[in-house]
Amino acid sequence: MNIQGLLKQAQQMQRDMSKVETELKEKKYEKTIGGGAVKVVANGAMKLVDLQLDDSLLKEDRTEIQEMIMTAVNEVLAEAVEDKDSAMNELTAGIKLPGGF
Repeated sequence: MNIQGLLKQAQQMQRDMSKVETELKEKKYEKTIGGGAVKVVANGAMKLVDLQLDDSLLKEDRTEIQEMIMTAVNEVLAEAVEDKDSAMNELTAGIKLPGGF
């Protein structure tokens, strides 16, 4: 394979990766815990976009509320990261690329 062919492949892969990243940023991830007491929604850009607390939860201990919120946020962000990693691995056939790609 020639250098020009490799360059074209790399450029196509970069376009494909950019498209996947854009799609992932728009995707929503949702986690509900505590029997629906805490609901969080994040996007693929790892930003929390919604947080809902059931009124009954507000009667609970502050520490318990904080732990439930942190657990839900951590779980939803972990799911988003896993989805991104999976999509990129599929695109790159498992080849680890340096940051910026």
